[in-house]
Amino acid sequence: ARSRAVRMPSEEATDELVALSSILGPDLWVDSESAGRIVIAVTPEVVDDKEVVGAIAMEVSLPSSYPSSAAPIITCSSLAQHADLFEHRSAPKGGFFAPSAEQAKALAASVAAAVDGGHGDVVVFDAVAAAREWLATNAASKASDADDICARLADAEVSEDDLELDESDMDEELIEALLEVLPGDKRLQAAARLPSGSARQREAIKAVWLSLTPQQRRQMVADSDSDGDFEDLDEESEESEEEHAPVKRSSGGGGGKRKAPSLMPPPPAQRACHRGHRLTPVNSQPRDYRHLAAGMGHCDLCGIDFEYTRGGYHCDACRDWDCCVACGSQGAS
Repeated sequence: ARSRAVRMPSEEATDELVALSSILGPDLWVDSESAGRIVIAVTPEVVDDKEVVGAIAMEVSLPSSYPSSAAPIITCSSLAQHADLFEHRSAPKGGFFAPSAEQAKALAASVAAAVDGGHGDVVVFDAVAAAREWLATNAASKASDADDICARLADAEVSEDDLELDESDMDEELIEALLEVLPGDKRLQAAARLPSGSARQREAIKAVWLSLTPQQRRQMVADSDSDGDFEDLDEESEESEEEHAPVKRSSGGGGGKRKAPSLMPPPPAQRACHRGHRLTPVNSQPRDYRHLAAGMGHCDLCGIDFEYTRGGYHCDACRDWDCCVACGSQGAS
């Protein structure tokens, strides 16, 4: 049988692909079975971190005579159609951006204008730049304050100091809670067999805790709320704490549960206390309340109770004024 000749892109096109790979990294996919076909995940960078901008997939076919006498064939579509090529681009909360028929037509016109008349020159990156500009102008929307806070917490890097896992947390109860997040983990099973409360067991638990992803740490805290994973080990110790702990005022009320591992502190406050003092983001009980029973805080703005480990704001000047993340992250109306 006669072999079929493989169509190869021109030397200029090959050099352009090398440059695009260096610029775009994993956002460029090259079809190894069809020479000259590539797919690009186009997502513009946005200055305002509260903007959500739709991403699109740009499918490009480079004719053998490109760029000397032919233009690239470019088709833009939702990134959802090519999500398997870009696993690092996870779908946003509302799903991938899907341009309407009118938007797709306008986007295609912007891309065509960028490459029109470019015979003899490589123009793929010009098409990418035009698509980015169009998306930033026409496919941007404001994220809600709640989504913005969640995004900042999810993207925040967590250091060992931020985890605030003390020795009292490192016991069989924490091992059981960790196993709910990491079922069958051999490290945890080995830690459970070590002498209870020993230094070796604490080090083994700490190593597992530090290896958790931010999502797994948030699951730990959520589970402690719903399942009581961090409740006191027995009623006797709980009664002893209640007997000796002073009664705390409503803005920092105590609780019967042991403190769960803390999340990252919330973003800087966008408002002040009732006296105009700057608020401090907290993810644990404020030091002003260190002699009082730990647990729930009370928002002096909206009146809800909140857990310090889930984040809040405290006035270090007033020393008895707190508010929840939802109130503190919004400016005063």
